[in-house]
Formats: sequence, C-alpha cells, structure tokens
Amino acid sequence: MTIDSALIKSSFAAVEPRSSEITTYFYAHLFEHNPDVRKLFAEHLDEQQDRSGLR
Repeated sequence: MTIDSALIKSSFAAVEPRSSEITTYFYAHLFEHNPDVRKLFAEHLDEQQDRSGLR
C-alpha cells in the first residue's frame, strides 16, 4: 500500500477549520459505541484532544 501524502495533507486542511467539533464528535461516538474504553481516558479530554493535533 502506498501512502499518498498529498491526499493526507489536503484532507487535514479540509478538516482543520472544524477540528474542535470533529474531535468532540469523535470521542462522543467512540464512548457511545464502546463504553468500556471510556475508563482508558482522562476524565476531562482537553489534554487528549490537544494530542490529536486537530484542536
């Protein structure tokens, strides 16, 4: 499999303006559909969201 770095960069550019909203949705969806993984994350997700690079 070949990694298309131009596609990755353009996708990130498209997502970046809504990064906070997308990150919030991602975690809400993750925990709703996989409640057992919630305990693996900090109570407050601000630090985790900062690590994602999208916030």
